[in-house]
Amino acid sequence: MRTGELIPLTPEQADREAKRRDRIDQMFGELHKANSPTLAAYGETLPPVADRGPIFAIGEIVEIKGGRFRIQRFNGNKLVLKSLPRL
Repeated sequence: MRTGELIPLTPEQADREAKRRDRIDQMFGELHKANSPTLAAYGETLPPVADRGPIFAIGEIVEIKGGRFRIQRFNGNKLVLKSLPRL
């Protein structure tokens, strides 16, 4: 056997592996069912996508009221801007 080759599973090992994967799938299904009310409630609290407003990134250059600014950081709910010279 060379490096990188897999040792084939015996029929018993393959059966155990299939059962293990089925159990994992079942557990994920149960987890999703348990979280679905939370996810539904969370989705109801988010405003519609059209009402969420713009999304900014740090370093992005924006034009506001004729001035150019670079977004330096977010401070809570506020943007910290650095003014840039006009072109």
